[in-house]
Order: sequence, then C-alpha cells, then structure tokens
Amino acid sequence: MGANFDVKILIIFLLVAILVLLVGLTVNVLKDHKSSFKFYKTIMNEKDKKEPPKKDSKE
Repeated sequence: MGANFDVKILIIFLLVAILVLLVGLTVNVLKDHKSSFKFYKTIMNEKDKKEPPKKDSKE
C-alpha cells in the first residue's frame, strides 16, 4: 500500500505543477500581450532564417 500511495502523491503533484504553469502562462499572455506576441514573432523569424530559402527560378 505504501508504494501505491507514493505514486498517487507524485501524480497529484505533477498535475498541480502543470496547472500552475498553465495559469502562469495565461496570466503572462494577458498581462503582456504585445511583448508575448513580439516574442512569438521573433521565434517564427528565427525558424525562417534557419530554413534555406527555396529558389523557384533556375538561372
């Protein structure tokens, strides 16, 4: 029974941690909507820079 109890505590702790993270992220997005959007844009720009540009016209 002891091992079972430990597993339940671990699962509950993980669920609570995930909930806290989600709530924190949501509050941050609502509070700093513009800066979060800017951060998302920079991430997308970094992805675009890493991918080599496709050339349609062959010279």
